[in-house]
Amino acid sequence: MNPNQVAFIVKKVQYSDNLMANEHRQAETLVASFADIFAGSLSEVLLVPGAKHMLNIPEGTTFNLKVHQ
Repeated sequence: MNPNQVAFIVKKVQYSDNLMANEHRQAETLVASFADIFAGSLSEVLLVPGAKHMLNIPEGTTFNLKVHQ
C-alpha cells in the first residue's frame, strides 16, 4: 500500500485522549498495519451484488424514540 495512503488513514482515525504517548504510538502502528482494510472515502467502498443485511429483532420489541441530549 502507498505510504501516503497509510499516513492518511492513520491520521483520519480518531484516537482517545486517554491514551498515554506509548499507547497512542501502538494504536497508530496497529492501524497502519491494517490500513488496507479502511476506506479513505465512500467512493472506495464497493457494492457487493446480492449482499443483504438483516436485523433479528424479536416481534413486539419497542425502542425509545426520545432523543436524549
